[in-house]
Amino acid sequence: MNRNLKFFLKLFLSITILYFLIKGIDINQSIKTLSRINPTVFILMIIIYLMGQELCAKKWSIIAAKLGFKCKLSQYSSYYFTGMFFNLFLPTSVGGDATKAYYLYKNDIESSKIDALFSVFMDRLTGIIVLVFICFLGLFFAPAHFLSLYIKIFATLGFTVTLLLVLLFPKIKKINFLKKIPLINKFNICVDKIYNKSLIKIFILAIVFHVFMLVIHFCIGKTMGLNIPVSYYLILYPITAIISFLPISASGIGLREAAYIYLLNIISINPAQSLVFALCWFTVTFISSLFGTIFYIRNEH
Repeated sequence: MNRNLKFFLKLFLSITILYFLIKGIDINQSIKTLSRINPTVFILMIIIYLMGQELCAKKWSIIAAKLGFKCKLSQYSSYYFTGMFFNLFLPTSVGGDATKAYYLYKNDIESSKIDALFSVFMDRLTGIIVLVFICFLGLFFAPAHFLSLYIKIFATLGFTVTLLLVLLFPKIKKINFLKKIPLINKFNICVDKIYNKSLIKIFILAIVFHVFMLVIHFCIGKTMGLNIPVSYYLILYPITAIISFLPISASGIGLREAAYIYLLNIISINPAQSLVFALCWFTVTFISSLFGTIFYIRNEH
């Protein structure tokens, strides 16, 4: 499918979802809720988000170093923010992950393109694994009257965790029919290189990053005056994050907002407030991604 056509189909889906979401919402109530937000808290959330991205760049640098790349941490940070820029602003199917891999290989051509792609893939995968486990914690610690939500999510997350553990399990390379698949072999080699003390550092950085994101969600809820149980953030953030990864809308727009409205409705937060919550989170990521413009221009000169 033509890249531009694919993008416009995604954009159309995002606009359609947003239209139906906004159609049934009291906009005046949303504006009233928005007026409660403390600008100082909002600035603090952006700072926390940017700090989180630096942690991600550090995590990626550890993975890439194990694969033979010799870039400086400042370069990884630059590529990470450039990737954020591509994720949000360019009408193309080339996402931020592919952009990060491109710049990594471009500035260290002694390594292979496949290794660059796998470094980004492993960075993303370790983050998703931590997201899934955070959500499992939420399932155990959230108030009991959310039990129906437990049941809906448990089967899906159980399958996801099982799949990820199987993929990461080092002995997978001993399965004969999988040896014939080049990408699986490459994946095994990549895992072997980081399957040591570095893996612990990688997951610690991933955990701290997601804790930062949870803190931002908590700050949004507090500054809006919403009564959201602390444990529920362990469900709210991971699920909306994973849903926004789905490559069927433009940068997750529409899907993400629908997920927030649905999940917050379960704890009796009305759609008008839920939409403001989602837009606050999007605004934090949007403003933070503006910094990527600077790095993108610098990388191109």
